[in-house]
Amino acid sequence: MIRLRKSKKKLKAYSLVEIVVSLGIMGVVMTMLFSVLILSLQITFKILARSVVREEVSNVSSLISRDIRNSDTITNCGGPSSTVVCELILDGEKYQWTKCGDRMCKDHVLSTGNVNVYMSSASIKFTTVSFDMGFSDPTNKSRQNILITLVGAHTNLNFNVNNVLKQTSVSTRNYEL
Repeated sequence: MIRLRKSKKKLKAYSLVEIVVSLGIMGVVMTMLFSVLILSLQITFKILARSVVREEVSNVSSLISRDIRNSDTITNCGGPSSTVVCELILDGEKYQWTKCGDRMCKDHVLSTGNVNVYMSSASIKFTTVSFDMGFSDPTNKSRQNILITLVGAHTNLNFNVNNVLKQTSVSTRNYEL
């Protein structure tokens, strides 16, 4: 007959209390880490939204400026009768920049009606649009400027991105207004 010897050594293990305490500490640490992660993601999304608004407002301002500089004639842009319209003639065709709802639009003006050529992004709303007469040289009527003011905001109110301002002065250079 073979006898098994019992080992007199005690086996070491963790108690239930130690496991519960360590899981509690680990839960608190994980909660703190996730709070920091969520906060940094919120800040990142807000920065991205502000960047998108700035880029879109700058893009629209550049497109309007280019059209004003390249136009043959400006029929209405920044005069006393101007509301939020800038009408100009490019290569013999009439175009107008307007605020259409919350967006900016460039329309090709035809005798049958307007055809939309450009419309700004739907994620951006333009709160303020104005075309004003800028600086001028009283001795030379062809040296005048048009001051374009655009104020944009993000359509998602959770980002809290408001009042992104872009103001551009465009020289009319070669013609009178």
